[in-house]
Amino acid sequence: MADGDDEDLLVEIATTDKYRARSNSVAALTAAAAGALAAALALNPALVAFPFATRVLAMTSVVFLVVATGAFVVGSVLHARATAATKAGRAANKFLRPWEALFERKESGPDAEEYRRSIESVQRQIMRATDVGMWLAAGAILTIIAALISMLLINEQREVLVFSLSDTSPARALCPSLPEMFEATTKTVELRSLDDALTLQVTSDLCGLGASEGLIEFTVARTDVLVIRPVAG
Repeated sequence: MADGDDEDLLVEIATTDKYRARSNSVAALTAAAAGALAAALALNPALVAFPFATRVLAMTSVVFLVVATGAFVVGSVLHARATAATKAGRAANKFLRPWEALFERKESGPDAEEYRRSIESVQRQIMRATDVGMWLAAGAILTIIAALISMLLINEQREVLVFSLSDTSPARALCPSLPEMFEATTKTVELRSLDDALTLQVTSDLCGLGASEGLIEFTVARTDVLVIRPVAG
C-alpha cells in the first residue's frame, strides 16, 4: 500500500477504536443507571401503594436500560480480525460470531482492501449498535419521567373514609371529643402503602377544638385505627 493509504487506514483504525471506547463508556453508565433504578424499586416498600401503570412504567424503564446496556456492550466488542479461513468458514463465523468482521490473511500479510472494508463494516455496526442503545436509553428516560408524574399525581389524591380509633391511641389526646366512628381524610398513597403509620385529617369541631372551618391533622399507628367504610357520595 502507498504511504497515503497506510495513513488513511490508520485513521480508520483509530476512529474505530474511538467509537468502541465511547460505546464501552456509555455501556458502563447505562448499566449503573439500570442497577441503581432496579435497586431503588426493589428496596422501596411504598412501591406497592402506587397504581399498576406506575409500576409497569418503572419496570419498563429498567428493561429499556438493561437492553440499552446490551446494545452498547455489543458496540464495544465489535472488531475486525484476520483469518486464514475459507470464504465458507468466514460466512459461518459471521453467523456464529457477529461481533467479528473477518478479513483474509495472506502469506505476505492481510489483504489491504478487504481489511479496509472490514474496518468500515465494524464502524457501521458500532454506530448502529450505539444508535439502538441511545434510542432505548431515551425511551427509558421518558418512561421514568412518566412514572414520576404518575407517582406525583397519585400522591396528591385523598380519600374520605369512616374510621374507628382505639381508646388507647395517643391521638385521642389531640381530639378529646372524637367519636367512636368518624369521618377523616387521608392520602390514597398512605392508605395503600405498607407504612406503620397513617396521617388523618379531621375538622376541628369533630375534635372539640373550636370552629368547624379549621382542620386538624394527626398521625396514628395502623394498629390503633380501623377503616370502617368509604363515605357515601
